[in-house]
Amino acid sequence: MNTQSQTIIDAATQLDTTLDENNSAIDSLNGQLQACTDQGLLDKAQIADLQGKLKLVTADDQSLAAKVLALQSQLAARPLSFNIKSQLPPGIKLLANCQGWFNGADGSKHMANVCQSDDPRTVHNQVLAAHAVGIDGFVVDWYGPQAADFAKPTDRFTQLLAAATAPLGMEFSIMVDAGTFKWATGDHISVLNSALAYIRQKYLPLANYTKIAGKPVLWEFGWANAKMDVSAFAKNNTDLTVLNQTSVAANCAGSYGWVNGFAPSSPQQYIEFYLGKKDAIQIPCIFDGFDDHNPNDPAHSIWDKTAPARKIPYGQWQMCIDEINKAAASGKKCEAVQICTWNDWDERTEMESRFLALAGLKLF
Repeated sequence: MNTQSQTIIDAATQLDTTLDENNSAIDSLNGQLQACTDQGLLDKAQIADLQGKLKLVTADDQSLAAKVLALQSQLAARPLSFNIKSQLPPGIKLLANCQGWFNGADGSKHMANVCQSDDPRTVHNQVLAAHAVGIDGFVVDWYGPQAADFAKPTDRFTQLLAAATAPLGMEFSIMVDAGTFKWATGDHISVLNSALAYIRQKYLPLANYTKIAGKPVLWEFGWANAKMDVSAFAKNNTDLTVLNQTSVAANCAGSYGWVNGFAPSSPQQYIEFYLGKKDAIQIPCIFDGFDDHNPNDPAHSIWDKTAPARKIPYGQWQMCIDEINKAAASGKKCEAVQICTWNDWDERTEMESRFLALAGLKLF
C-alpha cells in the first residue's frame, strides 16, 4: 500500500462526524472490497487493514466510513500516476480556490451543482480527492459569518473544511468576497470589521491556516466594486499578508492571478502579463476556461439577466502550466499557484470533475 493511501487511511480514524445512516452502505463496502480481492487489485492483508479501520469509527459514522474506505481502496489499487503538483516547479505550493455556497436557502441560484456544500460527507470527499491529486490546500471564497441566502452554507462549509484538511496536513485560507458587503446589514466598514474579528477568532488561530511571508494570508476579491479601500485595510492590519487580484494596492503584500483573457485579449496574454510583473509576492493561477451563461437563458449571464454571457475558450490548462514553468526557468519565484477553480460550477471554471477523472477517482 502506498504512503499516500496510508496517510488517508490514518486520517479516516479521526473522523467524528455523526450521520444517521443505515448499515446498507457497510454491506456494499464489504462487497466492493471482496470484489477488489477477487480481481487481484488488493491482497487480503490490505483488505483486512481497511476493514479494521472501519471498526475505529462509531456506528453512526458507518456510511461516511464506507465511502472513505471505498476511496482508499481506489487509491491503493492504482499507481499514483497523475499528480497535478508534479507538473509545477519544485517546492511550489498548490492551492485550489473553492466555493461553499451550493444548495443554500435561495434555490434560484447555483443551479449547476447538486451537492450540498455544508454536508460533512461532501466536504470530506472533496478534501480526500484533492489530496490524492497533489493539492496542498484550499482558498475559500467567503461571504461572511452571516451570509445571505445566496451564499448561506459558506461559513459552515469553511468550518468543516478547516477540520477535514488538518489530519491530512493540508491548509486553508479565506478570500473575503465583495458579496460580504453587498448582502450584509450595516455600513461596509462595520461589516468588514465584524467579519475580520470573526476570522481572527475562528480561523487564524488554527494551525493549518495558510501563512505566506510568515503571516496569515487574507485574499480580497472584488472590493473595489464595493468601494472598499483595501489599502487602508492593509495599513491597519500589518500582521496579515493581504493579497489583491492582479495588481497591488499600497500597503498590501502582493497579488494573485485570476481567470482572465476575455476577448479581445487572450488567456495567454493575461498569464504572460501577470508573470511579467515584479510584485513582492505573486500567486499565479491555473484555469481551463470560463462560461457564465444562465442554463435557462443561454445568451445571458447567470448573474445578470440583461448582460451577455461571458466566455473564455476551454483548453487553457496546459498553457498556464507551461507559462508558469517557463517563468520559473527564467528565475521567477512564486511561493504558490492557485487553481481557479476547484468547484465553481456556475461559471464553469470547476476542475474537480476533470482532475478526479484523470486520477481515476470519484466523488460519491
